[in-house]
Amino acid sequence: MMDPTKVVPRGLALSNYPTHDGFELIDFEWVERWSVRPVQYYIIDFGLSSRHQSNDAHDQVPGKHGQDKTVPEQSDTVPYNPFKLDVYQLGNVINECIKEYSGLDAFQPLSKSMTQTRPEDRPSAAEAAHLCEEIVLGITKAKRMSSRVWRDTPDSMFCIEPFEKLAVRFLPNYNPKV
Repeated sequence: MMDPTKVVPRGLALSNYPTHDGFELIDFEWVERWSVRPVQYYIIDFGLSSRHQSNDAHDQVPGKHGQDKTVPEQSDTVPYNPFKLDVYQLGNVINECIKEYSGLDAFQPLSKSMTQTRPEDRPSAAEAAHLCEEIVLGITKAKRMSSRVWRDTPDSMFCIEPFEKLAVRFLPNYNPKV
């Protein structure tokens, strides 16, 4: 989920997008994400959530709840560590982003470590966050991310053509209407 505060400074009505007030379709004002970077993103909706009394990694829960059905340890009868399960699911989200967008290969080792088959081989959420920060710092120092990240999925309605990518890069006022 993207925090739209910088991109749509006058706010937006999600009930009637694209409007600021939910009624007027004209005069909708927004700016390119690239021009107001960094834009804050949040990973949300891990499926059914549960509350725990502590952050103790030894808390164990049973049940096959959640969106990601590929989690190896998920079971209705054998208790598992829900925190390591969340790490696995987020690792899969990162992996899907790597598959769908060009320029995110630097995050492959992070995704791979987070989706280890054995939960005890996965990093904790704090360790995964630290690894992610190190990758971002490395990209920043190497100036390897000086261009936009593009969606590569050809069947996506949000995928833009190569000539449009060039236009966006070299013509600052060009805005492909998708």
